[in-house]
Amino acid sequence: MCSLESLKLSGNEFSDQLEDSLDNKACAEDTLKHLQLGSKRIWGPFPDITRFSSLIELNIWDTNLSGTFPKNFGQLS
Repeated sequence: MCSLESLKLSGNEFSDQLEDSLDNKACAEDTLKHLQLGSKRIWGPFPDITRFSSLIELNIWDTNLSGTFPKNFGQLS
């Protein structure tokens, strides 16, 4: 999991709060490049995805996330 490059959480039975799930992937902060979130089962506050410094692709649709993008979101590549 610490060299995880792609995480696709869409079209499945995932039903956890997203922040908790991403906290479990903290060791991938320097390797995660692609994050896909597309499921009404994904819920909770919008997570601080800026900790994933290698993130180059983010797809979000049809979720139950709330809140705003992190202030430093524009600093991602």
